[in-house]
Amino acid sequence: MKQITRYVTVSYLVLALVVAWVMVRIFAGVLDAMGPGSDPILFAGIRLSVFLGSALTAGVTVYCWKSEKIFRGANEVVIELSKTTWPDWPDTRKSTWVVIVFSVIVALFLAFFDFIWKMMTDTILSA
Repeated sequence: MKQITRYVTVSYLVLALVVAWVMVRIFAGVLDAMGPGSDPILFAGIRLSVFLGSALTAGVTVYCWKSEKIFRGANEVVIELSKTTWPDWPDTRKSTWVVIVFSVIVALFLAFFDFIWKMMTDTILSA
């Protein structure tokens, strides 16, 4: 159980860092859209957008950490992922090739119909 809690803790920290980065960018964009001087430097070179994004992320992270329902759900996800059987390298490579070939076939199919549609449109519009 200690190993599971460690995975959940690391996941929370990584997710918090990603969300903080995104929130800082969002707040910076919103404050920049409000005009010059809307994102002032508060203290020690930290801008208002950095402070707001970090504070919001810290609050949400602490809430999720303290919420028994969310924390239990995260633990259950880790437990289920530990039971998962992941494919080996040859299966992964074979599946990747299937996806690539299928994507090329679909792309050619769509290109064909796009070409036909363009010919029909050009014929109708030139008449």
